[in-house]
Amino acid sequence: MSQSSHAAEAREPAAGNQPDPSSEADSLQQAALQQLRNCREQVDVAIRERPATAVMTLFGVGLGVGFLASKLIAPAQRRSTHQMITDHITKAVRDVLPNSLR
Repeated sequence: MSQSSHAAEAREPAAGNQPDPSSEADSLQQAALQQLRNCREQVDVAIRERPATAVMTLFGVGLGVGFLASKLIAPAQRRSTHQMITDHITKAVRDVLPNSLR
């Protein structure tokens, strides 16, 4: 072979040397699954070592999620304490005063 044909082969990879996209995706998937297994094992060990801490943590997370869900679901009823007291006093005064003074 001449030098020009060697240079062309160096620039273009052979058909068998090209990476297969599906095998790369499979290897990435396997790596992600292995990392997920490792994380799960670490969580299992932490729960076994400190079960009370795990229960209290999950209880707190549950309270937080429940609080956020209730704020998203329930309609926003925002009345200030001042407004509620003012309305209560106004109603009490109206009930006490005779109709002629209103």
